[in-house]
Amino acid sequence: MTAPEPDAVLQSRRWWRRDRPFTHFVASDVFTPAFSAELERDFRALLTGGPDKSFLRAKSGYDARIYPFSPAIDGPLSFFISRGWHDLLASLADVEVTDDISAALHHHEPQSRDGTAHNDLNPGWFAAPGARTDGINCASSERCDYKHGKPHAPGAEPVERIRAIAMIYFLNNAAWRKGNGGECALYSHRGAAPVETVAPVSNSLLMFECTPHSYHRFLSNRAGTRDSVVLWLHRRREDAVERWGERSIVAWSR
Repeated sequence: MTAPEPDAVLQSRRWWRRDRPFTHFVASDVFTPAFSAELERDFRALLTGGPDKSFLRAKSGYDARIYPFSPAIDGPLSFFISRGWHDLLASLADVEVTDDISAALHHHEPQSRDGTAHNDLNPGWFAAPGARTDGINCASSERCDYKHGKPHAPGAEPVERIRAIAMIYFLNNAAWRKGNGGECALYSHRGAAPVETVAPVSNSLLMFECTPHSYHRFLSNRAGTRDSVVLWLHRRREDAVERWGERSIVAWSR
């Protein structure tokens, strides 16, 4: 299945830019009802798809189960790693990025623990060249380790990138009311009180540039599950170092 162009499935053309505590974009009713229903249908199919398609428990203390996208992902969810979506996000954020994308489905059971505040300015490794015909290079654990770059396939040539844009699209969630939890909290700096929270309302999204100041975290979902698509676009490492310095990049622990 070929992913549709954004113009064919976008419903909301009004994305709000907010500058506190750092520049970010929020949008509601993002996709048409028909396409958002297709995305939810495929999400639920993967969530209940059995042992060979199971969501894996995150290893870093993040209290969620995760289903990483592969370059071969098909169906409506493949839209999130399409050329059209990649270019739209990069243009809106006005960030120079590479063609590398990492994406996954995230599932939080009710009462999942709060996350820790972090800025997402982390490295990501990609095996070159990419396998997709549209030129997008989707992270693949079969080719190399995303966090540390260890090659897993003959001929794989891992290249280090740095996360440049983060996007969270909420779907498959029950009607949200204040007090339910599950928000993404945004902070001016680590240890501060949240300046803003973004509710996990289905068919809405949050997007921001990854910088040394883009601190955010997951807040416990006290009622109901919390489901989302999370993706990162990437920039060249030398660009991040030139802008913020070598010490700004948050390396993964081993």
